[in-house]
Amino acid sequence: MHTYLWLSCSLFGLLCGNICLPLQGQSLLRASIQMDFATGFSYPLGPAMYREGDLETPSLLYNMDLGGSYSGEVQLYIHPLVSAGLGIGQAYFSSWKSPTGEAPPKYIDPRLLFVSIYPIVQFNSPFRAYGIWNRLQLGVQLRPTLNVMHTQTKLSMLDVRGATGRPEGIFPRKETHAGPGIQLYLRSAYAVNWLYGFSLKAGAEFIRAPGLLYLEDWSRYLSVQLGIFLRLYQIKRYYYE
Repeated sequence: MHTYLWLSCSLFGLLCGNICLPLQGQSLLRASIQMDFATGFSYPLGPAMYREGDLETPSLLYNMDLGGSYSGEVQLYIHPLVSAGLGIGQAYFSSWKSPTGEAPPKYIDPRLLFVSIYPIVQFNSPFRAYGIWNRLQLGVQLRPTLNVMHTQTKLSMLDVRGATGRPEGIFPRKETHAGPGIQLYLRSAYAVNWLYGFSLKAGAEFIRAPGLLYLEDWSRYLSVQLGIFLRLYQIKRYYYE
């Protein structure tokens, strides 16, 4: 029993020491390469009905329920306050509800997938020798993006008919488009030690990739992601006594 208590106390002390003590050399970090993997959810932001002229129809994206998202990033910390890098991410939505309750619905089993490749510029709060800012870092990320949007559904959205009443064109059930975009994220990172830590990111994404199934010119959604980061390489670090 005494041995068990001694081992438990020793392990607790080791964990507290690792998590609570200052990180040596953090505030004087000169440069490092950091890799970040994150996953979370996305939520579309927009009107439920699409309107253009006399056309009024339910929106595809903006009637989607909560979706998922992933991202992977590599950044070079060239200065304690500034980092830059590259990233790739995706957001997907697969559950659609009609805002009017019509039957049958405009879309059956729709799928939306956004894949983004982007450079990153991040402005960071500095690490300190002691206190919470020795391990916690806040940052703002600005990301111009190149995006690929894939849309598919089991039902064509519109059946366009001419004066004869016969179909003159049916919109496709599957399509892929590319377009530019912009993302703005707030990121917090907590370092467990100099090698790894955890991150929390939240932000908005704006993508321009209009199509035929997807009528909106701009796609807008919020994303929140929780991840883990690894420091792959450090050029120089100093130690506090």
